[in-house]
Amino acid sequence: LAGDKVEEKAAGVPPPAAGGADLAKADCNPTYGETGGAMLLMKDVTVQRGPRDLMSGVDWRLVSGDRVGLVGPNGAGKSSLLSAAAGRIPVIGTVLVKPGVSMGYLIQTAVSGSKRTAWQEAGSQMHRVNRAQRELDEATSAIEGGDISDEALNRMTDAQEAFGAAGGYDIDSKIAAVLQGLGFSQEDYSKSCSDFSGGWQMKIALARLLLSEPDLLFLDEPTNHLDAAAKAWLSSFIAGYEGTVVIVSHEASLLRGAALTSVVEVRDEKAHMFRGSYDKFLVEREERVQRAQKEYEEQQREIEKLEDYITRFGAKASHAASAQSKKKALDRIERVEMPTEISSQQGRPSFSFPRPPVCEASMLSLSGATFGWNGEAMYSGTDLEIEKGMRMCILGPNGCGKSTLLSALSGRLPLLAGERRVSDQLDMGLFTQDLAQELPLDREALSVVLEHAQRKDPGIISERARAVMGALGLTGSKALQKIGTMSG
Repeated sequence: LAGDKVEEKAAGVPPPAAGGADLAKADCNPTYGETGGAMLLMKDVTVQRGPRDLMSGVDWRLVSGDRVGLVGPNGAGKSSLLSAAAGRIPVIGTVLVKPGVSMGYLIQTAVSGSKRTAWQEAGSQMHRVNRAQRELDEATSAIEGGDISDEALNRMTDAQEAFGAAGGYDIDSKIAAVLQGLGFSQEDYSKSCSDFSGGWQMKIALARLLLSEPDLLFLDEPTNHLDAAAKAWLSSFIAGYEGTVVIVSHEASLLRGAALTSVVEVRDEKAHMFRGSYDKFLVEREERVQRAQKEYEEQQREIEKLEDYITRFGAKASHAASAQSKKKALDRIERVEMPTEISSQQGRPSFSFPRPPVCEASMLSLSGATFGWNGEAMYSGTDLEIEKGMRMCILGPNGCGKSTLLSALSGRLPLLAGERRVSDQLDMGLFTQDLAQELPLDREALSVVLEHAQRKDPGIISERARAVMGALGLTGSKALQKIGTMSG
């Protein structure tokens, strides 16, 4: 960190009354101030997770119309950088937002507590339109109540013009386009938010955010819970978005389709800026990696050559001076680090499942099974048998019942009718899409893994648990981190 400058938040001015304060979402608490015309300005920022610096020296200038992709390995700090830009977490350094700029951030808690329908919730934060609608309703009520004064008629005319300028006459088509794009049917529009699964509630939250049309739109892994068609629609929506967008994603198809104007790669505790499309970024990164790899390999050969000479001749009096000279040359070498991409590829997760217990050929079956949620049948007359050695994939669009079928097979969802047969020797494991939400955030990762493993095998020791976690990339001190301090 350069200098002694340490600030929790840069001093700034609050947004004007007509600005974006009422549009900021997800506990965004931006500091408004002079940005030199930029939508958002970050200067010499350090982003931390607990006591650890995730990245430092971040200088970032977002201008109107930018579409930025935030990329990098898991745990590098992409989501933390996004949160810092949105004012959701304190930082060291300066983060300023242009006064009057509205900000939107996808809320991961979805809409589970909402009593509105999907349609109502999706349109609930179209603030400009909603304000214009209220003004139009008030003007209309006054005239219907008998006030036909010039003032009332002028107010009605102004309200109609404001409503049209805000896009009020297109509001239904806008809401329908976004909901349909994200995979909702017309029958879904009138359903209560509480009737949808967690994944569909997240899609309602995404629709609500997109329809609010903030000047600064922050999207953290927005394709979670989206099928291929919805992902394609979202990338097209972002490409045509008139505001400024920052996306954290691992989805190459989304990053390509969103027509990015720049890419920020988070690696080596720094944020590296690239101007241009995602494909241009990939080409430049590949060229950089090749150059760095060549430099690293050349230096390694030189180091090996010097070390070999020192080992062979260091103990011989006739070569002592020469060996000592080589030793000094070796000590003076500024070591080139292995390129991050090469290092991460070598450390990619690699593990195998233990040999399962002996089990009869027919492991699990459903016969004439009827099942669904809240007593309503989603499947009926289902016959399915899983035999030893099978590799089965459940495919289908969002909402068709893939997770419901898995819940019925695993026994988490009782059958309404029919029979479920399970082999006495079957040892079953289940990993669900929402399992991470059940983890205790205040406990260390190793202790949770070890506790779960010892329920099946009390003889498992921490070294074995560490080995498995290490194979998945949770090496060293990462295994001892509290779960709540880790990235998603």
